[in-house]
This record gives sequence, structure tokens and C-alpha cells, in this order.
Amino acid sequence: MKALKIPKTKGVPGLFTYCTKCKKRTGNGVCGLSKKPIDACPNKNSHVFKVSFKIPMTNSVRTRNLETRNLREASKQAYEFREELEANNYNIPEDNIQKGVQYDILVDTMSMYIDFLNNIGVPEHLQKNRSKAHINEVVRIFKRFTRVLSYSGYNLELFKVFQINQDIIGKYHDYLLNVEKYSNKTYNKHISGMRQFINWLIERKGYDIKNPFIEVIALPTSQRNETITKEEFEKLVSVITPENSRDMRVKYYKYYYKEWLASAFKLALYTGLRREEFLSLRWSSIEYDEHRRPILIKVPNFKVIRLVDGKRTESSRIKWVPIIPELLNLLMNELEMDNYKDTDKYLIANNESRDRDRLPLFMSRAFGHFWHLTGIKKELQLNDLRNTYITELFKKFGDKAAVITDHADISTVKKHYTKSSLISEAAIEFRVFE
Repeated sequence: MKALKIPKTKGVPGLFTYCTKCKKRTGNGVCGLSKKPIDACPNKNSHVFKVSFKIPMTNSVRTRNLETRNLREASKQAYEFREELEANNYNIPEDNIQKGVQYDILVDTMSMYIDFLNNIGVPEHLQKNRSKAHINEVVRIFKRFTRVLSYSGYNLELFKVFQINQDIIGKYHDYLLNVEKYSNKTYNKHISGMRQFINWLIERKGYDIKNPFIEVIALPTSQRNETITKEEFEKLVSVITPENSRDMRVKYYKYYYKEWLASAFKLALYTGLRREEFLSLRWSSIEYDEHRRPILIKVPNFKVIRLVDGKRTESSRIKWVPIIPELLNLLMNELEMDNYKDTDKYLIANNESRDRDRLPLFMSRAFGHFWHLTGIKKELQLNDLRNTYITELFKKFGDKAAVITDHADISTVKKHYTKSSLISEAAIEFRVFE
């Protein structure tokens, strides 16, 4: 008989493997009794699929042992169990509830927090729209912290959240700075992520523990606001070739060339949009004047969409970008606008098979790779293309540029200037590189 396993790519919320012999989860791949790989476990017949969901606004959970040993069937039953709970508003017989359960194993509380970020078991009126990138970042922070625990000899199946102390945090500190060699900014992000997680346990879940991460002093970071010159940008574009695709700075193969990459960098520069925004643009997003000349691009305002404050109107979830001469040239020539006009295809990477949610991170890494190849002794990041656009826009229009970039409400701008007229003016007069 084979050991029950759930591949990472086939995980289902609430579903896990459990050994009724040693009374432990087996998802870590280690037998709870022999401490050997789970495939060598002598009690494979005691392995079961189990599903567990927390009852919202309580410290209770509802669990069910599944009789099947088929993963597909177990996944199906897990979804059905959750639907049953929700359909009955979690009003289930008293003897089927595990009362007063408060997870104390660290990895269990981390899993509970990730479910919370994904709005699993969260009442609708309390749900927040978090990006997949943000949630994945929290997952990576957790993985690095638990990696430090494993390296230090702790058993993750037994390590409890209240065992986190300054000695462990000191090892985490050393790992982030001396092993991963992260920047101060990235280091602070990892400490902040753990601090927010523990605060959530204390404030939202009622855990009677102290937050040891509060004492960690943030490392100093400098505010950077770099811009790119025309010559530097042209140099960047020139090194984006198939021959330069492989990143030689890493041991494993990593390739960054894409035939659309240079056009993507230009689109970022000529729109001043964030990564998620310019990658979301479709040909159907372009607006035309009465002569069918393209003048504006309608863009989902991701920054506003993520805000759930009850004060935003539907129109505030959209912002408008002027089609400046440089952008028009890019659309017409490199991106072949006449072939795709009014279609629902993406401007960038329409045929890319990879998950589009992964493209923003790829774009940032690709920019860093090719910028390194320019040999220019200046630190630049993908976001500096946006900085360049905004900087030049403010040089041209002064404080009124805040209307175009959505950095200020229109009420802060001189009353005789309307947003539409300013955007139209920018479409005619503004250029990133004069």
C-alpha cells in the first residue's frame, strides 16, 4: 500500500493527510513514529484523508474523516463538505464540532492566516481584495522563516507559535542578511510580514501571546527616485537579444528574452503605468475621437480597486492615459494596431502561455537582467520607467500633472482645468523624451 500524498500543485483548501496511528499530519513527508520518509512508514494503512474548516467568528473547527484513498474523490468530497457547511450556515449538530480549538502549531496558524488572506471563511462584509502577488509574497516569507527553524533543528510538526523568541529571530535575521543577502528593504519586508501575522493572531484570533517581532528595529532604507535618459533607454533596448537571454549570474538556467519584451518596456515608459496595469491593457481599451484617432487608453486602477473603504465610486476604478506621440508610434508600428484594433487581445504577450499573474514578476527580473548587461553604473528598476514618465510630466504641467497620474483628486487642481482637457492636451504636447 502506498502512502497518501497531496502534491503541492493539487492542494485543496482544508484537505490534508493524517495518520490515525501516530495521531499526526503526514503532509511534511516524514513518518511521525520512525522519523523516516513517509514512503517507509509501516502504517500506511492508517493514513487517511481528512478535511477541516474553521467556523467563522469562532475558535471552533468542523472536521471530517474521508473514507476514500483516491485524491480526486477526496478533493471532491472536501468541496462538498465546505458547501454543506456554508449551506447550513455552519449550524451543525453539537457533537460534530470540535469546541474551543485554537491552533498552536506554527505551520497550522500560518495556514489559517493564508486562508484568511484568501477570504476563506471570512464573512463577505469583512473580505478584502488582495492581489495574488501579495499573498504569494506572504507564503514566501513563511517558507523562509520555517526553513530557518528546520535548519536550527526544530520539528515543524511540533513547533508552537509561542516558542518564537529572540534567539530564533536572531537566526532569521542572520539568514536574511548573510545567507540570502537581501537588501535592507527586503529584510524589513520579511520582518514586517511576520509581525503582521503575529498581530493578526493576537488582535483578530484572541491569542494570548506577545509579539516578539515588535522589538526588531527596521534597517535604514533610502528613498530612491531614479529616472532613465533617452540614451540609457536606447542602450537597454539594444541589449535585449536572444543571445543575451541567459542570466549568467545564477547557477541554474534562467532565460529572459521575449520577442515582445522591448515593446513592453516602451509601453511602461510611454504610459507611466504600474506593471499590472500596462500588462492588462487590451486593444479594446483604446478610445477614439470623432475622427477615429486614438487619444486615450482606459486602464483599471488597480491601486483603487484594492481599496475597500466604501467611498469609491465605480468610475474611480478607471483611469485614463493619454496616447502621446511616442505611444502612438509604438501602437501603430511595433504592435501593429491596424491588425488588432478593437479586439480583446492584450497589447503585450497575448500569446504567452505562462500564467499572466506571473508576468509582472518576470518583467521586473527581466529588466534587472538586461539593465545589468548595459554596463551602466547606475541602479535602475522597472518602476523607474514610471518614475521617468511622471517626472517629465510634472516638468511639463507642474502640479496639474497629478490629475493625469491619479496622484491627486481633481479638486486639488485649479478649477478652470478639467481632467479631460488636460489629458487631451497631454496627448498632443507631451513627450517623455524631447
